[in-house]
Amino acid sequence: MDNIQPFKLSVPNAVLQDLQDRLSRARFPDQLMSPANSEWLYGSECGRVKEVVRYWKEEFDWPRAQRAFNSMGQQFLGTLPDGRKLHFLHKVSKNAQAKPLLIAHGWPGSIYEFHKLIPLLTESFHIICPSIPGYGFSDPFRGRGGNTARVAADFDCLMTSLGYESYFTQGGDWGSLIIRDMARSFPNRVLAIHTCMPISAPPKDFDPKSLTPEEMEGMTRTVNFRNFETAYQKIQGQKPQTLAYGLNDSPTGLMAWILEKFHSWTDNNMEFVSLDEFLTNVMIYWVSQSIGSSIRFYFENGTGSPQMPGIQTPLNGRVTVPTAAAVFPADIYQLPLSWIRNSYNLHRYNSFKRGGHFSAMECPSILAEDIKDWFLVDYPKLPPRAKL
Repeated sequence: MDNIQPFKLSVPNAVLQDLQDRLSRARFPDQLMSPANSEWLYGSECGRVKEVVRYWKEEFDWPRAQRAFNSMGQQFLGTLPDGRKLHFLHKVSKNAQAKPLLIAHGWPGSIYEFHKLIPLLTESFHIICPSIPGYGFSDPFRGRGGNTARVAADFDCLMTSLGYESYFTQGGDWGSLIIRDMARSFPNRVLAIHTCMPISAPPKDFDPKSLTPEEMEGMTRTVNFRNFETAYQKIQGQKPQTLAYGLNDSPTGLMAWILEKFHSWTDNNMEFVSLDEFLTNVMIYWVSQSIGSSIRFYFENGTGSPQMPGIQTPLNGRVTVPTAAAVFPADIYQLPLSWIRNSYNLHRYNSFKRGGHFSAMECPSILAEDIKDWFLVDYPKLPPRAKL
């Protein structure tokens, strides 16, 4: 990577005025009357969508949100070997003993997910936080095949270009699969990983009767998610371009599409994520017009197939790099410990009492402590053979 230049988000007034105009002209669909506690059965509930649109239009303070985004840490655009621009945040610790830590986001998130987590880590780590190609302010891939393995190569290129010949990684959602591929492709540079979504395959001798009550509860949640909450995976994995026309043209449609995921995937329906945080994340998709390329990532990773790779199909090799897993009760995939051990060189596993898919936003202190305990306390104690 070369030609690394500073980046500062500054959205033109014309874009903001256009957004206001579109929100003012929003057309809302009808909605069936539903029994109590089932208002979201068909998707984003119309009353809540109207409420968020009103707040977005009348109360949301974008200049303040933009300043907060820019103040997360120094941000840059670097040029990858094929000419694509990669956006990333690089916050260098004042601690001379700090270790480099790459943090990877997923969908429908962005690097803004980590705005509360980063300050809790910079005393001990140099933080590198890239936008996935095709997300936010990173250029999309220019042809077919832009999958997690190629992103892993881009991110490793970033780390070596910054002078980090060895480093730690952390991620959830797509980020967990990206750091998994980084560990498999670059085991001599990735020292250890911390994953919030340890997608795994069962061992050949797996016996469902061996599940603990807690694991059975997690598997039930996982199966329910697969059966009733993956329509988005199908359309994004099979016909992303058609969906992109609506989401890229309508801020209300974009917001409602993402709102459903935040409502369903967070602990107690966004109890720990503010509306300002949610809309700042949505704005990153809107002002960058990256929703189309972000959902195309599902197609390139095969999630439109009957079985999502990495869930029930072979993982193309076990992760040998030392791994820690953190599981949160409202997250979408919760797999048995035997599965995770089958797929990762697992040395630390914690299941927490609160938090969901967006744990860096929902419970940043809990996540930060687990990250630090793994990389700074447990990992250094491992015998050399365990690190091979």
